[in-house]
Amino acid sequence: ETILRSAESLFAQQGFELTTVREIARKANINVAMVYYYFNTKEELHQNIIEGAFKSFFQSLKEGVDQGKGPEEKICDVVKIYINFLHHHKYLHRIILRETISQSKHIDTIVKKYISRNIDLVHSIIKEGVREGVFKEHDTTLSTFSLIGMILYYFTYEPIFIRLISPEKRKKPITEFLPDHIFNLFMEGIKG
Repeated sequence: ETILRSAESLFAQQGFELTTVREIARKANINVAMVYYYFNTKEELHQNIIEGAFKSFFQSLKEGVDQGKGPEEKICDVVKIYINFLHHHKYLHRIILRETISQSKHIDTIVKKYISRNIDLVHSIIKEGVREGVFKEHDTTLSTFSLIGMILYYFTYEPIFIRLISPEKRKKPITEFLPDHIFNLFMEGIKG
């Protein structure tokens, strides 16, 4: 666990390529050999961090929307789950951003293996809403990316965002006010 947290922090700060196993061991206060005892390569360690987080996230997402709710309630849950997850896994978001911006060798695997499942699930809910007449006819692919983009925007630009919002809002955790705001804004755009 200590190795994973140390590596996650360094990957988020420096990226995969610039982080060394020696730095991970130093941050974890352990011997380099101990890192290799648990993980054969830095690549395996990186993969383990990403896979663990995305598995947990997808499970939460799936459980949150598999409870016999209508599309609108499911979208509300999706927004809350995304925001709560990102709020508690800020390093993971930074790792994915670094991988994306640098077009690293890991980005294809991350997209195919993890991100596409999440997007497909959200997309299926929006399409369900259109089929049921809850949401108006529209480009459901673009609205899926718009919804996820609205959520990710706040976490990508959090250092700026936090300096520009009102002092009252700064005192509250983002999980208290952002989910309702994004949900309501999104619903205004897709409701029939």
